[in-house]
Amino acid sequence: MTRQIGRAAYLDATLTFQESLYAAPQGTTARRDRSVRLGFGTGYQFLRSLRAYLGYEGERRESNVEEIVGGSSIDPFRYSVNRVLFRLEAGWL
Repeated sequence: MTRQIGRAAYLDATLTFQESLYAAPQGTTARRDRSVRLGFGTGYQFLRSLRAYLGYEGERRESNVEEIVGGSSIDPFRYSVNRVLFRLEAGWL
């Protein structure tokens, strides 16, 4: 969702859920991955051909498949990512 504020600024927010299903070989459990992504930020247009964006994006993914490592069960497909974004866009018309 994007919302313009005034003439040159805007706020941006996203929330995404995703589920991926994979076919399983006979006699095994099918893999199912789930991920959630959250992002928000703000942008500003300085000139007609120059704008900037500052934001944050977080993503988390997990799976139903587990491995035994050192006697403990872990999810090898699980991860969590946090990003800070700075984007400067310049162009011409």
